[in-house]
Amino acid sequence: MKERERKTMKLILLLLIIVPLRSHALGSFASASLGLGGDRLSDSTGGQGYNIQAGSGISILGGVVIPTFNTEDFQTSFQLGTGLMIQSDFRESANQATWIRIPLESMFYIRKNTFRFGAGPIYHIGNQISAKGSYASAERHIENAFGWTSSAEVLMGWNEEFLMGIGIKYNSIKYKDSSFSKDADGSAFLLTLSGNWNGQFATEN
Repeated sequence: MKERERKTMKLILLLLIIVPLRSHALGSFASASLGLGGDRLSDSTGGQGYNIQAGSGISILGGVVIPTFNTEDFQTSFQLGTGLMIQSDFRESANQATWIRIPLESMFYIRKNTFRFGAGPIYHIGNQISAKGSYASAERHIENAFGWTSSAEVLMGWNEEFLMGIGIKYNSIKYKDSSFSKDADGSAFLLTLSGNWNGQFATEN
């Protein structure tokens, strides 16, 4: 990983620790996403034939939201989160493969009425392919990966204390490892459903 990427991720981790301790208007969020896209991982691990794309999978995230600016026209906030992303190929009981990632995200959001747009860096750690049967040679731990994400959402709710969001996210990320025959592009679109509590979208009286 490049020095610039290391510094960016150190800043994200520092914010995850310090900001919740110092913020007096903290909100929280939880989201579930379904990702589709990316290169076939088997093309990078030796052609074992399992059907998993590098950017696909079910993602569950949670974390904190820090409101930063608030006017009658728009609001801004930072969102810091982590969770789990997973995809499996269970077509045959004897031959199975599972692709696991732990995403760290730091996003800056701008909200205008019932729409919000966000972008920021992402860092995937704990990347692992677990496999058995004829896919067993694909099993390995994979290097951490740095990338970027962007999001557009429509917000729904009865009050500002809790809002739901439905939208589209795009992850741009590439997985590299010394054991790969070639890099695996994990760029993909994700359909996202989120829940946002308290401080995130609160407006001033």
